[in-house]
Amino acid sequence: MPQVLDPAALPSLLKDGLEAPLLAALLRAALGLLAPVQPRAALALLRALPSLPRFSLALCMLGAAQQAAVRAAWEKAAAGLAGEEAAQLQELRGSFGELAR
Repeated sequence: MPQVLDPAALPSLLKDGLEAPLLAALLRAALGLLAPVQPRAALALLRALPSLPRFSLALCMLGAAQQAAVRAAWEKAAAGLAGEEAAQLQELRGSFGELAR
């Protein structure tokens, strides 16, 4: 299965345009759609997001419903992964603050 989005391309694609709704959608896609079928691609995307400009601001601006949806997707992804991939997802929790707790 081909990778949908090259995480290395995110900075040039988004530049300074990362907003809370887009961040929430990227997180839900990585965790809910990509993680079950392409866990390595999902983990690569999750690793790339915190390095984007405005990531911290977008993270702070997520609304309660967006936060709840991302938390649910994170928990579902964590429950569905095993071994090294589960460990890597666990390591990423710190970069996403309360969303990943």
